[in-house]
Amino acid sequence: MKPEEIKLALQNIKPDDNTKEEILENIIKGKKKKKRSYRRWFSRMTVAAAASIVLIVVTTIGINGATKGAVVKAVCQMFGLSGQTKETKEVINQTTRDITRNMVFAPEILYLDDKMLIFAGDRGIMVYDRIEKEISHSIDFQKTDCLFWDTTTGETHTHAFYDDGMLWVFNEKDGNKTGKFYSYLLDDNSSAKEYNDTSLWKEIYHKWKKIDRNYKDTFTEFINDKKGFEEEDGEIMYSERCWCWDSKKQGNCMSFITVPSDEKGSPTEKRFVLNTYNIEKEQMLSEDLVLPSDKKNSMALPEFEYTGDDPIIAAIVDSKVINSEAYWKSDSAVWIPGYLIYDKIEKDGSLYVFGRFWGFSYYLNGNTLMCESGGEQAARVELKKQSDGNYQIVDVKKAGDGAEYQEGIKRFCKGFRGVYEKFFEDINNHDKRREECRKEFVKMYEEQNQLGIEYYKDYGWEPVSIKK
Repeated sequence: MKPEEIKLALQNIKPDDNTKEEILENIIKGKKKKKRSYRRWFSRMTVAAAASIVLIVVTTIGINGATKGAVVKAVCQMFGLSGQTKETKEVINQTTRDITRNMVFAPEILYLDDKMLIFAGDRGIMVYDRIEKEISHSIDFQKTDCLFWDTTTGETHTHAFYDDGMLWVFNEKDGNKTGKFYSYLLDDNSSAKEYNDTSLWKEIYHKWKKIDRNYKDTFTEFINDKKGFEEEDGEIMYSERCWCWDSKKQGNCMSFITVPSDEKGSPTEKRFVLNTYNIEKEQMLSEDLVLPSDKKNSMALPEFEYTGDDPIIAAIVDSKVINSEAYWKSDSAVWIPGYLIYDKIEKDGSLYVFGRFWGFSYYLNGNTLMCESGGEQAARVELKKQSDGNYQIVDVKKAGDGAEYQEGIKRFCKGFRGVYEKFFEDINNHDKRREECRKEFVKMYEEQNQLGIEYYKDYGWEPVSIKK
């Protein structure tokens, strides 16, 4: 069936948005549509038209590959769709959103030629078609063992490179293999392969090491030196390193990505710019990348509720009095607390709780809660037990900031022997205990809401599994 025949058959059909997406999904994936999927909109078309649309879906499954995607493009044009599955859209949107929301630098170029650009964020890899001006492929890190893309402080790192038509993704820890690694043939979405062979990994690792020498420092080459690069008004994110390459059209070049700020001074998800410097002509060319940004994908997360059996912690967590000044969260984020209790002392009819209390703001990226901000407050909390067995906060004494921090702790510990010292003993163990509590609360949040959360993650650190 030709695209014009499809268009003719659809002239009197008005499927809703969900049905349009379902039809496209099945054409791309090569699956037949079940008849019951059409019942909800059969009443809006004639029997003949209904038969035509079923014929369209079944027929195009067979011919789309042979026409190199022409049928999908035709259906997309008629339906006003992007040609990407919901899964692909989520990876694209979350990757671009995470880059602008949680990264210090714009993404580094993994590969660039006159037709294609490859870059990545914490969620996955984007392959950008410079001719069609669209994302042609995406790879979801969360479907692999490669979850360490922006890890700068941990031991395990995820790397990727493109070589001779193949994109390789792998982990490395101190020059050694860790986890499985993968290859992707970019002209065929179904050709992803998984490997566990150490000898092959070593070959891939040495290839990557050789390609990794192909970069220069962006700040030194352009931001500090300018060299034809003019910054726009406001802050700008830029790739930490620039890609050195030979263009068939322009010759010897260096390229990097920038993300300009919006009117509020924040990096914009809607505008990524590829900057290419022609070394021979000493000329900088800029190319806006057309990247989709779906604001509806930022779903508001449900609030955290403490469901444990400790009435003292319940009173502290539910009041949020400790963290009211120590955290910030965006509209689509959730606040989840953490705590470290050093002592509990009963005195004069009150219970005094001494500890450090945290508030963490997270947004959801697939199966991972990404920490976007957080705050800590050392405090003494005074509570009174109620007739129903619960506790009520009656007073809070907080430490100050900076130089006042230690002095504040000393003041509110006065009259309670030995408590002040506990705040500063065995600090390394304090971090471990805090993270145990943090994991417990994230796990509690997932059990409450069943959002599919498997990890939480701080910027630059390895993801932490809540299942281990």
